[in-house]
Amino acid sequence: MVEKPRLEDAPSNLAIVGRFVLPHDIFGALAYRFDGEHYDVGTPLGMLKASISAALRRGDAISDRLREWLAAEVR
Repeated sequence: MVEKPRLEDAPSNLAIVGRFVLPHDIFGALAYRFDGEHYDVGTPLGMLKASISAALRRGDAISDRLREWLAAEVR
């Protein structure tokens, strides 16, 4: 983990997202709109949803095996 590396020094394109408690009215002042799915990883269900969603999008053997397992579990 490298905190706030320069772009050219970043070891990957991944980020660690912290948790913040902010007043509701701050969100009107934020300029960036995140395109994509948002998961509340501060809850057990949100963390599961985020993990499963990321695994299903991998496009490798992990996503295939997870799909098989989910299909068997849903029966």
